[in-house]
Amino acid sequence: MSTDMDRLVGTLLHGWWELFVLLLALLFAALLLGWAGNRGRRPAERSPLLPAIPFIAAYALLLIVRHVKDDLLQAAIIAVSVTVAAIIVAKSGSRAQVLPIMLLAVLLGFGLNLSSLALLIAAVLILSLSRAGSK
Repeated sequence: MSTDMDRLVGTLLHGWWELFVLLLALLFAALLLGWAGNRGRRPAERSPLLPAIPFIAAYALLLIVRHVKDDLLQAAIIAVSVTVAAIIVAKSGSRAQVLPIMLLAVLLGFGLNLSSLALLIAAVLILSLSRAGSK
């Protein structure tokens, strides 16, 4: 009975741990980018540390990219997501960390962890070293 239960639990939980780890990685990256974007700003100028809508959209993008195997469809999804991120930045007046969050989600969805780490470091450096008054 125990082996049947172990097999059932194993099939139900297959892949959930990996998705949870990816969620934590994206959450850490979004918080780090939010901190870097708000550094040096006055409290009235600061944006939220974790923008909820772009974070949820980025995680949904990560899930979609992980499960789509067609290269052309993946390219179309990436193009649409970058366009949506640019529209979010332009319309909401939020800081520039929305676009790197989307790109990090795409890289994590493809399994390119080293590339996503390099992008995260570059984005944090750029946001940290940029002028405090610029968007």
